[in-house]
Amino acid sequence: MKLKCSFMVYLRTGLFFIMISIVSVVFLPVMFVVLLCSRNNYKVKYFIAKLYVKIFINLLKIICGLNFQVRYDAKLPLGPAVVLSNHQSFWENAVVLLLFPMQSWVVKRELFNIPVFGWGLRLMDPVHVNRNDFWSVRKILTIGQQKIKDGLWMIMFPESARVPIDADKKFKPSGVKLASLSKVPIVLMTHNAGVFWPARTLLIKPGIIKIILGPVIEYKDYKILAIRELNNLVESLIVERKKLLLKNVITNSQ
Repeated sequence: MKLKCSFMVYLRTGLFFIMISIVSVVFLPVMFVVLLCSRNNYKVKYFIAKLYVKIFINLLKIICGLNFQVRYDAKLPLGPAVVLSNHQSFWENAVVLLLFPMQSWVVKRELFNIPVFGWGLRLMDPVHVNRNDFWSVRKILTIGQQKIKDGLWMIMFPESARVPIDADKKFKPSGVKLASLSKVPIVLMTHNAGVFWPARTLLIKPGIIKIILGPVIEYKDYKILAIRELNNLVESLIVERKKLLLKNVITNSQ
């Protein structure tokens, strides 16, 4: 499914990237100050990262006309949890900071190479992995458990790469393994960001991204399941909601 693009869409997209580039340049000295003065203070680094994301999301809203709505299918846990989300766009990497408590992420190491954004991401010390690295799962489970013990939520994209809106990709089980080992709830997140900002393109279309948070699968409810069963359950629940969101966009655009 493709939304029509007008000249204004291209113009607004260009203006957005000019503005976010200016903001990023302003944030550069702030990042260096943080590195020098608050290297071991995660709360300070997290505050700055969240401030940057708020500016990023608001510029998308003001310039590109891209906003979002959240539907809660369950109440979020009070303590740490593992969030598992579908992956369609760059956008969801940012918005999760506004949706969940203090958190960390599993990211691909090459993201560190992105100017400003990648440098800031490195400062946050996420769990970074290399593509097709045999030891990546062990690293995710070991470091991820420690971050959860430290009180952080873990954000993961089990598809491991951005997927077109009309395609499905098998979920990797490392997310449910991490939750099971840590004995914490699993929070599902489903969205249709790829309709408005697809993978592998810079073009940003106006509209309202829909997000569904939930269901929440408590440890006491899933501990009897094998990892494969649990992973299949998570995948089926997210795919079902993803198709519903896509169907609603198609219906509303007709």
